[in-house]
Amino acid sequence: MGLTSAVFISIVVALVFQLSSNADYKGKYVILQGFYPSISQQIDSAYILNKDSLISRAQINIVHQAELLDAENNANQAIRHSEQAKKKVKRLKERKIN
Repeated sequence: MGLTSAVFISIVVALVFQLSSNADYKGKYVILQGFYPSISQQIDSAYILNKDSLISRAQINIVHQAELLDAENNANQAIRHSEQAKKKVKRLKERKIN
């Protein structure tokens, strides 16, 4: 009886999380439809015609955008480190040795 209850409770918790996630996605899509109706219509049409390809391409684009953002952050960090290093070298050169 206890095992059955535990399994039932875990299934209910998993379903609640899934429903919450689905509600988030639906809310995001409603926002897209409200602010960008022409884009949401294009997405709807493409989704109806070839859902699997559209999802695959979207996932590839998501990964690409994440990689691009990471590279930009790394470049900006390198610039900051370079500027700090140049300032340190300048201070050391200007410091008089006693």
